[in-house]
Amino acid sequence: MQKDILAGGLNIYGFLVGASGLGAYYLGALYLASLKTPERTGKIIPWSAIIFGLGLIIFSFSHFNILAILIIGAVGFGDMLHTAASNTFIQTITDDDKRRKGHEPLHHGDCWNRSFW
Repeated sequence: MQKDILAGGLNIYGFLVGASGLGAYYLGALYLASLKTPERTGKIIPWSAIIFGLGLIIFSFSHFNILAILIIGAVGFGDMLHTAASNTFIQTITDDDKRRKGHEPLHHGDCWNRSFW
């Protein structure tokens, strides 16, 4: 992609990966951390999926380096926001007595002696 369409080499690829990480961490993670209550994450999930999807569509038509770097930052933002908000939402709506059912054998230390099949 960066070699054929954006006419760049490893430098452009590094900027694209870096922009995705910066968008994910500085925008997505810090925005989620700034929320006062986890109940709002249910409303964030569809919007973050739209940001991610539209960002990828717009990125696929981009032929300019600066524009591609900015758009891939928005894609990283949408990806981080969707993943973290989905996990937070699932953990928030799950009852306390059912939260660790799947991992319970692993935390008791007897996972090697128990047959899962």
